[in-house]
Amino acid sequence: STIQSPKEKKIPIKKRIGSGDRDSRMNKTLPPDFWSPAGYTSEPSTSRDCDTVLPRGLGAILQDMKKDVSPTGQSRYCHELSDVWYTRKDDLYGAIDATLHAMRSHPQNLNVQEGGCSALCTFSIDGGNRDLPHDNAEIIADKTNCAHINKLSGISIIISAMKVHQKSAMMHHKGLRTIRNILNACGQTCKNDIIDNGGLAVISSSMWLHEDLSSVQEDGSLIFWSLMFKDYGTKHKIFANNGVGAILNGMILHMSIETVQHHGCGALQALTTERELIGEVLDNGMLAIIIVSLTENGSSLQIAEAAFSTLANVMPEIKQGLSNEQLEVVLNVMQMHGDCVALQRDACFLLDAALQSGSNVDVLRQNPTLRFFLGDLMESYPDDCLEAVQTILQKMDKSLGV
Repeated sequence: STIQSPKEKKIPIKKRIGSGDRDSRMNKTLPPDFWSPAGYTSEPSTSRDCDTVLPRGLGAILQDMKKDVSPTGQSRYCHELSDVWYTRKDDLYGAIDATLHAMRSHPQNLNVQEGGCSALCTFSIDGGNRDLPHDNAEIIADKTNCAHINKLSGISIIISAMKVHQKSAMMHHKGLRTIRNILNACGQTCKNDIIDNGGLAVISSSMWLHEDLSSVQEDGSLIFWSLMFKDYGTKHKIFANNGVGAILNGMILHMSIETVQHHGCGALQALTTERELIGEVLDNGMLAIIIVSLTENGSSLQIAEAAFSTLANVMPEIKQGLSNEQLEVVLNVMQMHGDCVALQRDACFLLDAALQSGSNVDVLRQNPTLRFFLGDLMESYPDDCLEAVQTILQKMDKSLGV
């Protein structure tokens, strides 16, 4: 069946860096610390082809893996490895080697691939966080283990598994989480491995096929955000692989999940720094989706910053301006975060661009608290907001013939 695109869905509209000009703000927003506290999402359940066992010694598991190389045995021991936390790097390297070998040896066996991805996800997390659920946003990646997984072509193996077993929720949940961890730990050194192995299409497909899993949407958007940062070519490749539609679709379906909204807005901000892509992104309903996100989650500074930066990128291309309801949402969120200079810079640029529309001028002029708020901005941030606020006030007064 055809998946309904964000453009076709009707979205009801409810009620700290960079200069004021758009060009100098290009590419200014870095992807976040991947594990900044923002709550956690639930892990999808899966069935195994073996009985649940209590964790035992890592060495004993690896010895059994050498003895029983059958798919059933390798699946059993990969799943068992995913429950083991160990601190000795030499032993963990052996476990990583054995896991990747099992996945290479049995690419068509779903249970082996699910167990392997689950084990790699465990190894990619810093051992100091072993008491936290794998999905907890405070977990940090283990740089040493991630580098070892990446060195042994772990990303290409995970992507291949996701291609073969497209319907496995656990596969895509654990696979994307592991790729996210490796990208966080290794940075640009693994970027080509993702792109060259068809990872952009796989990630986009994963987000569409498993649209009900917030963890898949959260990780997919964050991976795209990181890959697009200051990379013109990758932005166009993600767009060509329907990645933007996947991001927007995830935001629609998980409006109450802050990490999905934050990472989605961040990815859109990185994308909309390319002017030639703005029109097509707007055609997919991006403006309405971001406004709803601000309505639902405007109290979150992370979401508000990413959303305002995105809106500041696209507003010069929206000649008709914002609707009255949309502009009221922007003004409300702007005044919620008066102490964030980065957001206020983008907000001033956004309002200046919105004044292209006569109806927007009327809404701004009639807002009872806006002039006082703008006056406070000039006093609080003279180096950052003075000139922009003066321009806004001049345009508002000009419409009155002042």
